[in-house]
Amino acid sequence: MSQVIACVLNLDGFEDRLAHFATQARQAGVAFERLPAIDGRQMSADDVSGATDKAAIYPLAPTEIACLLSHRRAWARILDSKAPWGVVFEDDACLSAHTGQIIGSLPSDRSKPTIIKLETYGTEEVALGMKRIAFAGRALQELRGVAIGAAGYAINHSACQLLMDEAPRYALPSDLYLFSKRLGAFRSATVFMMNPAPVIQADRLDERKQLFVSSLQRGKKMQPRPTALKLVKREISRLREQFLAIGSERVSVPWL
Repeated sequence: MSQVIACVLNLDGFEDRLAHFATQARQAGVAFERLPAIDGRQMSADDVSGATDKAAIYPLAPTEIACLLSHRRAWARILDSKAPWGVVFEDDACLSAHTGQIIGSLPSDRSKPTIIKLETYGTEEVALGMKRIAFAGRALQELRGVAIGAAGYAINHSACQLLMDEAPRYALPSDLYLFSKRLGAFRSATVFMMNPAPVIQADRLDERKQLFVSSLQRGKKMQPRPTALKLVKREISRLREQFLAIGSERVSVPWL
């Protein structure tokens, strides 16, 4: 049984993106397998409707639904592998030279559902717990707010099982689903952010901004004016976020 399985999500026909990631992985010492991503451009209206929760903050675009279902495919693959940990990458991820070493340091314990966000969004600040847990020469800090991006994260067997037990109907894009303490649909796992982070999307690096054009389109139509009940729920959620942020620090996590 392998200690860790690493997967990269890549659309059929996007060989340039796969070649980019393969170069990154080779330089970082990361062995990976390719998983075909789901193409939102080929999803029918029924497909999109069937995977969208009525509580969505806005109608998700087909590419957002496809991205979520692609990540779900990765979670299923990790479970099938029986590995205690898996790492999921999107194919526009840039990896630091230390990524392989970090992945190799993941523990064999799989009992407590845990997700570790390996990706930074550059200068964007995120609310993190003050406690720092030493790991592979870096720190793990509990996520207390919202962290954008789902291009690189480690997830253990138990967390994958919980995610797969959830109905595949989504109200949020993949990054908010996984990495929003307030909005996230999945709150039963402990979610850490690695600081410094070994992963960053190519378009967050100045010298690589033109490397790829993102294939993800955000849904733009807004939902009808929310009901009074939904407004009350949003206010409760906002207050909850403020409570969760007590004792946290706002950090701009570097890529290293």
